[in-house]
Amino acid sequence: MRAFGKLSLTQKMMAVIFLCLASTVVVAAVGATKMNRVGAEIEAIAHQDMPLAQSISRVTVLQLEQAVLLERVLGRARAPSEHDPA
Repeated sequence: MRAFGKLSLTQKMMAVIFLCLASTVVVAAVGATKMNRVGAEIEAIAHQDMPLAQSISRVTVLQLEQAVLLERVLGRARAPSEHDPA
């Protein structure tokens, strides 16, 4: 600390500014590294989950088509024919 006390005000301010800039660079580097890691994880999840979501969507569409066909069949079975007396 004595060495720091012997410095001029300008040198002390430059040292503080340098420490602030160095801290900013370190924080930015750590943040960028973490963001890249998160981006890679999101990409991996997307590649894994998208085919599953497409399969589930296809199954849903098929189930809805089956429900429509079943409703048509049941509707025709319940509908009176033209030959039935009313």
